[in-house]
Amino acid sequence: MRFGLDASSRRKLSAEEFRKTTGSKTTALGDGFKAQDAICEVCQKGIYLVGGSPDRVLHFRHRAGGFCPTKFPAGKPYLELTPTDGDPSSGASLREAVRRNWQAHFAELSKLVPFLSPEEFVGLLKIASERRVWDYRGFRESDVPYVLVLLADFPPSTGTRRHGQFERQLWFRFWYDSDLRSIDHLWIRRRESPVLHRGSFALPRGSRRPRYQDLRGNNPMPVSYEFLELPARKLPSFVSTYVDQWFSKSHNF
Repeated sequence: MRFGLDASSRRKLSAEEFRKTTGSKTTALGDGFKAQDAICEVCQKGIYLVGGSPDRVLHFRHRAGGFCPTKFPAGKPYLELTPTDGDPSSGASLREAVRRNWQAHFAELSKLVPFLSPEEFVGLLKIASERRVWDYRGFRESDVPYVLVLLADFPPSTGTRRHGQFERQLWFRFWYDSDLRSIDHLWIRRRESPVLHRGSFALPRGSRRPRYQDLRGNNPMPVSYEFLELPARKLPSFVSTYVDQWFSKSHNF
């Protein structure tokens, strides 16, 4: 990691700039110098300087034991595992509720994901079913949009198009605060108000997925568990047609 935030000023500094600001150990043994940590702008945890070498430039490293999306594939702590003590009956009821109220879920997701396409929405429902996400005990319908966004990345190529052009210009990825290591913590520990982050990435070259150096913005997103009580929002006809047709063919959802 090449950049970090100064803990006092919150200025973004390169590793080289940070060392100039904080100083470094002298050649004298036992000089007692201990450099302060910088702050990772993504997970807000401490990061420390690691000296450069002939093969690697000066950079920051996270302290051991902490999770950060810059260290792991986004969503991995939440999404790699299926429920170990799932409730299929409750999961079936939740799927039926989502099917009944899908327009409200699409509308809420589209607030989080700019230019959300109906294909992306259906894709998220499929992934959730494949990974048995619905079967988590305690998973409420009001949690659904804020879990679905963790299931996939959102590049421009899968979003909506206008006149043949991609409407989405950046690549989006979502994660929660670093202390939340499991999906069910979102409702088990809801009193702690977990923060949902949306990372905005510049488009990577070739076929690779974005990495930390491609990050252009990290924004906390509003979370409202009352969205199901809001008046119905009229969706574009191409959205309603596509999703209704998919549900009509997906009898097992």
